[in-house]
Amino acid sequence: MYTTCYLVNRPPSSALGDNTPHDVWNSKKHYLKHLIVFGSDGYVHLLKEIRSKLDMKYEKCIFIRHKYDLKDYMIWNLKSKEVLYNRDVIFTKVKSAIK
Repeated sequence: MYTTCYLVNRPPSSALGDNTPHDVWNSKKHYLKHLIVFGSDGYVHLLKEIRSKLDMKYEKCIFIRHKYDLKDYMIWNLKSKEVLYNRDVIFTKVKSAIK
């Protein structure tokens, strides 16, 4: 439900003069480049403090949802089996089923 509300307020509306509800409410423009498809595979960067020299720099994760009013992503870390909020995530490209 959270993701639905987040996405419903992002597209432009003709009733608002081609502005988005988010823009009207917050009086500022937003961008949509951060939107990711639910369940997309990604890799989260591990800080130097929590890994050793020969460990991998990234761990595989799955996208769950966007964090409201922040650029962080809510992700599920497959190795540690925990939910994380992180903005330093690289997502793989999702192939579209529509041709």
